[in-house]
Amino acid sequence: MSTRALRIWEHGEVEAVQLPDTQAAQIRELAHLVGGPTDTGMYHRQAVLHLHGTGAVAQDLQFNASAWALASAWRGLGIAYGLYGPIVVTGPGDPGGGYGALSSHLEAQVHDVCAAVSDVHAEWRARSPAGEVAARAELLATARHQVSVA
Repeated sequence: MSTRALRIWEHGEVEAVQLPDTQAAQIRELAHLVGGPTDTGMYHRQAVLHLHGTGAVAQDLQFNASAWALASAWRGLGIAYGLYGPIVVTGPGDPGGGYGALSSHLEAQVHDVCAAVSDVHAEWRARSPAGEVAARAELLATARHQVSVA
């Protein structure tokens, strides 16, 4: 039986992916999905973010604004560093050592936050933010709103 996970692409699209049953196979598949060795981040007690583990600069990865906004909203504050490249979101580890599926509630939050961030990016084509600090604040406010209503 496979585990459903969500991949957040740098441009904000969310894709459902299936992870294999075993821990070793999951680790290989996660590395394939993010494009290299993975690191994990816990920003919510019921979710794990799997991201590229060798560094954004070395790999020329793009900033993932949707994943950053989601992680920041789950953490309750804007995280001070960026998240780069495609990111996979799973549920927490299971007793067998692999990763479980996200709850439907958290899946909805991932989709809602990513859609809202895409909407903000579309608005910025007509109205640029006042700078990076203002842009991050707007993304965080948007994500917090989506997490609070989902």
